[in-house]
Amino acid sequence: SISKPVIRGLHSQRILLLNDGVQQEGQQWGGEHAPEIDPFSISKIEVLKGAAGVEHGSGAIGGVVSVKPAELPTEQSLSGKILLDAFSNNRQASGSLMLQGYNGFGWRFQGSLRKAGSSKTPDFVIANSGFEEKNYSLTLGYQKFETHFSHFGTELGIYKGSHIGNVSDLQKAIETGKPLVDYDFSYEILPPKQKISHNLFTLKTQQKLWYGKIETQYGFQKNHRQEFDAHKPYSDSLEVLNKPSFELTLTTHTLETKFAHKPAKNFWGTLGVSGMRQGNIRNGAVVIIPNFRSYNGGIFGVENFSKDKLTANLGLRYDFRWVKVFPLSFKNIAEKIYTCKNFTAALGTAYDFTENLSVLVNFGTAWRPPSLNELYSNDVHHGAAQFEIGDLNLKNERSFNSDLTFRYKTEKNNFEISFYNNLMKNFIFLFPDSIPTLTVRGAFPTFRYKQAEAVLRGFDGTFTTKLTDFYELSANFSTVFGTNTDTNEPLFLMPSDRLKLANTFSLPNFYNLTNSYFEFSGNFVRKQTRFPKNVDYTEPPKGYTLFDFGGGTELNFASQKIEVSFSVKNIFDTSYRDYLSRYRYFIDDAGRNIVLKVQIPFGKN
Repeated sequence: SISKPVIRGLHSQRILLLNDGVQQEGQQWGGEHAPEIDPFSISKIEVLKGAAGVEHGSGAIGGVVSVKPAELPTEQSLSGKILLDAFSNNRQASGSLMLQGYNGFGWRFQGSLRKAGSSKTPDFVIANSGFEEKNYSLTLGYQKFETHFSHFGTELGIYKGSHIGNVSDLQKAIETGKPLVDYDFSYEILPPKQKISHNLFTLKTQQKLWYGKIETQYGFQKNHRQEFDAHKPYSDSLEVLNKPSFELTLTTHTLETKFAHKPAKNFWGTLGVSGMRQGNIRNGAVVIIPNFRSYNGGIFGVENFSKDKLTANLGLRYDFRWVKVFPLSFKNIAEKIYTCKNFTAALGTAYDFTENLSVLVNFGTAWRPPSLNELYSNDVHHGAAQFEIGDLNLKNERSFNSDLTFRYKTEKNNFEISFYNNLMKNFIFLFPDSIPTLTVRGAFPTFRYKQAEAVLRGFDGTFTTKLTDFYELSANFSTVFGTNTDTNEPLFLMPSDRLKLANTFSLPNFYNLTNSYFEFSGNFVRKQTRFPKNVDYTEPPKGYTLFDFGGGTELNFASQKIEVSFSVKNIFDTSYRDYLSRYRYFIDDAGRNIVLKVQIPFGKN
């Protein structure tokens, strides 16, 4: 039930996530902390690769993912949308209701529910892998002001076979590669499990001036995470049994003001300042993140130029960060203050050689300080089922990134390929330790945070061609080469080479059915052969090929439209494991999944 965006081998703290313009601040450190965002609330997703942190801050060393809701209505209206989904593999049902209108001011309400039971591989049930979500949001807009509030709440189970009582059973589970006990399907969520809630409030305004406009946005976020262990405490008290073993509350205030000047001849751009105050409170015996308070400030400018066939932009940013870590005697953590300051810069150009062919070149340098979990971790990372050990001597990361993109686009063909080279100074990464760690929470594979000079290079791209009026062929591909240049060996846990081919067939309208289509696609993932030898707890899994099939149509009854789509993921119920999966030591990934989606818009949209 958890996944994270990965851009060119980088994820977590190196990918900045914007939620309606506000930097998403949950406990995003670590591979098992998913973005706390309701997927039903998203209207648009933008991905910025490379050193995109000039406007958004030091956390964007690998890129930016921006998710946006639809614009509020600006004319007298009342409309809405109902979405219903069903999934066969984990018997998941989900639904969403959106209502919006304009009555002198724009407004929107959106709420959604999701409930899923145990997922299944082709051979066995993944015990305790169900989850529940309850989310809602309200947005109001009046003239130059807009305010938004959203709540994300989830309870999710952690696979039982990953929290094991002793080292010998852990080694047996890894060697066996499947559950040691057979389980039945269930919707019940038992320890080990997590409960997460995330509240977001934003207020933004803009003021148009004769020479441009000023935009200001304030954001408040409160993220609460509770983790419940599989082991039973030495008590029969319900209060003790229901008490989390680990709890974090992260409170964040952000404020940003940007001034965008009107085009002057061939130039236009933005100047801005931003600030953030953050505080973290922890409870329980587990220490991954200590109590802390931090203040961040930044100033940035981006200027663009366009003339004839050439477009160029230059961005600069300066950031300052102050962090106070509070003492924790039982873990020998002393009070300490960290300060750091540094700059980010990016230069990009695009040249249109012809009406169809463009070449883009980008250079950028970005940085980030080590996060507190990378410094202070010395316990079990619950959802990832691994024991992590930090390093207080870690230094700031610095990235020097360049990429070259060729883009060819016609009415029927679209081709784009990018080559990139990312030199990383003081690259921070988790590395396996040879000896598992036995704790009161169980026995877990052990990983240490390390630092080295590294380079990530590769290529990715997309290709689409419309061969006939009813048939389209498309492809997406990516390759990442990660190298630890200190040891001249591959980096640990880099994405495998992958290719997706899709065949899409458009069908003619038939009676009340319009915009009908069906699609057959294949996902080809190569075995990861570039990895440090004899350090991991098991060899990388073999490569795999998955085939999917799907289709959809619009049903029109009088003035009502109903959109229906279905898909079959992993048609042949192939057993496989992805190299990036945190559970590849223990189990296969989920098998065949049949998905049905229904969307019913109504009113004046």
